[in-house]
Amino acid sequence: MRQQHILKIYIFVFILFFFSSTLLAWGATGCDGAGNCYVRAGASGNGSTWTNACSDFITSCDTTSSAKARGVTYWVANGSYSCHFSAPDSGTAIVTIKGATAASHGPDGTWNSGYAGQALFPGDCNITTDYWTFDGQTSGADWKSGYPLKFWNNHTDNSGYVLGTSGSSGTYHDWTIRYVEMQGTTSTGDAYTDEGFQCQPTCNNIYVGHSYIHEAAVDLVSMNWGDGNGSGHTFEYDYF
Repeated sequence: MRQQHILKIYIFVFILFFFSSTLLAWGATGCDGAGNCYVRAGASGNGSTWTNACSDFITSCDTTSSAKARGVTYWVANGSYSCHFSAPDSGTAIVTIKGATAASHGPDGTWNSGYAGQALFPGDCNITTDYWTFDGQTSGADWKSGYPLKFWNNHTDNSGYVLGTSGSSGTYHDWTIRYVEMQGTTSTGDAYTDEGFQCQPTCNNIYVGHSYIHEAAVDLVSMNWGDGNGSGHTFEYDYF
């Protein structure tokens, strides 16, 4: 009887361990299994740590796949990166792009102070789905410098927009943008038609705060063009 009792205890412990491990595996997200990916220009890893970071938003740090991206925070070091902001929606799960700073750079312990600075996204940066957060975390005291996340429309065609979306149909919603610099082509004149932050035709629940939007030729902000009738827009503490 005692041996049977001990055997039942072993079986119970095994089952408990198996299901706990399975649940942890199902719940694991991000490159480190805890909801984080680390991105650093010049690296060649899988994003699980700063010293093993992804070089861009590709491979293990892919932000075009909902299976990989949703519910994950991408910590971004200084350097230049591509715009890959198209992960399909998965309920209300958010994709967070966060500029790494000396004070806040994720839980991994291999951080190096040389990774701090500005992450630059050149070109038209298009957001094509919902539930995105872009958070640079801080800025300079003059409101015009010190942004860890910068988007710059450096295309030579003199058109497009810095960050956002421009479609002929559809609705976009639940974007949060804070402590971000958005710079246009820096040129003016009839030949230049670029915009700053843009979201159209219909956009709801858009927040842009503590950000710097400048040097776009036409509009610094263009929302719901063509009577898109979106709602829930908040712009606060921004420098235009």
